[in-house]
Amino acid sequence: RVGTPILRDLLGTITAEGAESGILVTTSSFSEDAIAWARKYDIELLDGKAVVDLLARAYPSGSPVPESFITSRRH
Repeated sequence: RVGTPILRDLLGTITAEGAESGILVTTSSFSEDAIAWARKYDIELLDGKAVVDLLARAYPSGSPVPESFITSRRH
C-alpha cells in the first residue's frame, strides 16, 4: 500500500516544478491516510483497480492491444 511519504515527495515536485497538480498511479492501493492527504492537496490517485478499469475502457474485449503493450519475458 502506498502511504503519505510518496505523496509528500510528489507534492514537493509539484511545487518545485510549478505544476498545477499531480497524479500518482500504483498497481496496488493507497492507505486511508494517503487518500485523505491527497484530497487535501488536490492530488489525483489511481490505484490498481482504476488502472485496470482505464485499460478496459481503452481496449474493450476483442479489440487489439497495441504491440507496444506486449512485453516479452526473459529467463
